[in-house]
Amino acid sequence: MQAAREAGVGIESVCGGKGTCGKCKVVVEDGEETLSEATAAEMKLLTEDELAQGYRLACQARAIEDLAVMIPQESAALKQKIMLEKAETPVKAQPIAAEIALSVKPPDVRDVRSDFLRLREAFHLEKKPSKMALSVMRRMPAVLRKSHWKVKAMVYDGEEIIDVKCGERPSRLLGIALDVGTTSLGGYLVDLKTGKTLSAKSKLNPQVSYGDDIISRIQHAEKSEEGLEELRGAVMRGINEVVDELVRSSGVDSGDVYDAVVVGNTAMQHLFFGLSPANLARAPFVPVNQKSIRVKAYEAGLEINPEGYVQFLPQVAGFVGADVIGDVLAARIYESDKNEMLIDVGTNGEIVLGGGEDLVSASTAAGPAFEGAHIKCGMRAAPGAVESVSIDPETFEVTFHTVDDEKPLGICGSGLIEAVAEMLRAGIVHSSGRFNAENESSRFDAESMEFTIAREDETSTGKPVVISQNDIREVQLAKGALSAGISILMERKRVSKEDVNRIHLSGAFGNYINPESAMTIGLLPRVPLTKIRQIGHGAGIGARMALLSKDLRKKADEIADKIGYVELSIDPDFQEEFINALPFPSCKAISTPRKP
Repeated sequence: MQAAREAGVGIESVCGGKGTCGKCKVVVEDGEETLSEATAAEMKLLTEDELAQGYRLACQARAIEDLAVMIPQESAALKQKIMLEKAETPVKAQPIAAEIALSVKPPDVRDVRSDFLRLREAFHLEKKPSKMALSVMRRMPAVLRKSHWKVKAMVYDGEEIIDVKCGERPSRLLGIALDVGTTSLGGYLVDLKTGKTLSAKSKLNPQVSYGDDIISRIQHAEKSEEGLEELRGAVMRGINEVVDELVRSSGVDSGDVYDAVVVGNTAMQHLFFGLSPANLARAPFVPVNQKSIRVKAYEAGLEINPEGYVQFLPQVAGFVGADVIGDVLAARIYESDKNEMLIDVGTNGEIVLGGGEDLVSASTAAGPAFEGAHIKCGMRAAPGAVESVSIDPETFEVTFHTVDDEKPLGICGSGLIEAVAEMLRAGIVHSSGRFNAENESSRFDAESMEFTIAREDETSTGKPVVISQNDIREVQLAKGALSAGISILMERKRVSKEDVNRIHLSGAFGNYINPESAMTIGLLPRVPLTKIRQIGHGAGIGARMALLSKDLRKKADEIADKIGYVELSIDPDFQEEFINALPFPSCKAISTPRKP
């Protein structure tokens, strides 16, 4: 696993190398005798047949000498499908970075003032920039004289000159909005003059090789200073690859990118800046900093114009971060005079309830199962993942659809929810969560307690994609945690589901989930489908809005200062609400017709 990380080769590692998930299976093709002996974890998680075929767990097996290892398809870290909309954000372009054309008065024997004073005097503004980056000051004299004193100055926040260019040449003023997610990295390249989005790119966060969940990564960072730097280096490498893809696909120069706005959860903010996340993993879950952080691009290690700036939007609390602030901006619930609910289900599940300035938030550990963790055939929403399922209630035949129409490789969160909802509707699973042992489907194996979604001859691996009894329990735990969090926030606000004007679903998972199936299993409150709005990549949309609007950056700070936060881990009602939310609701209560 360490060798794969250093080589930049992606291997699934849900547990972060603890030897508990069994997702990092590899096959030793040459040099098996040079490996360490199989560990207890490997003896438990690998079958006798797999061990005989040379299978090992990458996080357990230690290489003593050179060897050749093959990574099976089911263990390869695949790029997750996320929606990055290039649709323009409904925001008037009022960026914090500006390009200003200047006509500078040349010096003569009677006027020997410095070049900087001359340049500053040329600004016809009430408040003139008072600072200039040193690297710009070094180049400025030559630029002024080569351009015959006609230049374009790039000014940041009205205070600092961060670049000077020849005034006669075409120039660009670009910015980048980034969503640094636990699982995926998403980026948008934006023309700050027009507000137009030029390109959108995403990739898997390289940190996933250290564990799918935040706690695994925090534990790795705590091991040593090298551990923290490894995590920071991994995420910055991934982010800079996204930046490179953005500028290359648009045919522009990264030196023309002068501003970047970043969102992400609190732990990702800490790892982005190399701040210790240790205290986020233990009560009272205190961050190093929760305000907006703005630094030079070269300080952050972001490969845009080095004198440009990077601003990470503010956090709310230990587990409600700037990505939620981005969601709030995108959904515009801060403008509403009615009760709105925002749910962002990723590796964690964040909830916001309220309207205007009266907002309250919470975070639950709902996401691991929906991201494929602890699910027998679970995987991310990558090519080959079963993302939707339909079961005939009479014949029990299964129809499914996979990401990119590839042969089935596993099942992702949206497919898992639909599969469980369909099994409930067909009577294959009781509301208790237990399989109905009397069901006569040939797809159900009463001995292993598994229901087959895709048979061996339908998959790309020759292994069936199944839903196990344990998988259903994991779904119950995940949906119970999110449902309990929703109930507690509604109770704190004294709001009933009838009082909720709209439920906004955000994030990759929230965008692809079938709302009706989510209500069937009790993941979402039962409301009319017309009240549910899937806003797509809300965090990324909010980051773009803040990139384009100086006023919205201030609004983001105001929202973060005023939004309330409920720490569910110490809430006296959480355990009871959680237990009450574990059973599935009766399917008869769902009266809305199914989508074709």
